[in-house]
Amino acid sequence: LTEYLAQEMRLEGVMFPGPIDNLSVITTGRYPPNPSDLLLRPEFLAMLETLDKTFDLIIIDAPPTLAVTDPVVIGLHTGARILVARHMETMLGEVEAVKRKFETAGSKLTGAILNGFKASEVAQYGGKFQSYNYQYSYQTDRSKKD
Repeated sequence: LTEYLAQEMRLEGVMFPGPIDNLSVITTGRYPPNPSDLLLRPEFLAMLETLDKTFDLIIIDAPPTLAVTDPVVIGLHTGARILVARHMETMLGEVEAVKRKFETAGSKLTGAILNGFKASEVAQYGGKFQSYNYQYSYQTDRSKKD
């Protein structure tokens, strides 16, 4: 990504085939001294627009929001911003701080993922838990005529 945004390589040169068909990966590349500045370049938005024409879904994995501004900068150009919180490690105050950072920048969190959930840890604190599952999929509406 760094080499593409610095205009040292073309997009095709920084995309690698993933481990399954129709999955491509762009790695961070070398660590630049100014990652947020690179993300503010028009090349970043142009890249997302180009990838959007080719792929059904684009997932951008960003560093922790409270550590750097990159996720907030990236979030200005994405359709959804999903916080990943670790069970029994990410504190509620940290979640609120991340939420405020996005809102201050003019966007908002769309959702959250709680990972590392251990029912045994909840039970030892006397808590009760329930299971919840949500799924979605993309389908072409063949009833519409072009």
